[in-house]
Amino acid sequence: MSERADEGAAVSVRADEGAAVSVSVSVGVGVGVSVTSIAAAVEVLSAVGGAANVVRLTRCWSRLRFVLADPACADLEILGRLRTVAVVVFQGGELQVALSQGLVEVFEALRLQLTSSAGD
Repeated sequence: MSERADEGAAVSVRADEGAAVSVSVSVGVGVGVSVTSIAAAVEVLSAVGGAANVVRLTRCWSRLRFVLADPACADLEILGRLRTVAVVVFQGGELQVALSQGLVEVFEALRLQLTSSAGD
């Protein structure tokens, strides 16, 4: 197993016999981000118009909540067809996305992507 810690995040990779590889990223207070959650976050971020289009990302207990610079850049059709997305709605000036599972992990993966793209 190898680990790397970076500003409160730890990445661990574990290879089992038979070449199975497990990768996880831990961020903050005991929240791990799996490769599946990272992949879901990449898909969601692309469908909402990319990191540059996200002004603010928050969450409640059931939804990701995006304030977008240009809501027209979000592709709601693609977003709604993603395997992990259950509901997409604009409400109160926010694009709200309910996921079928893994809301906290996907939120953390999105937060990491947005933070890393802010430094670009």
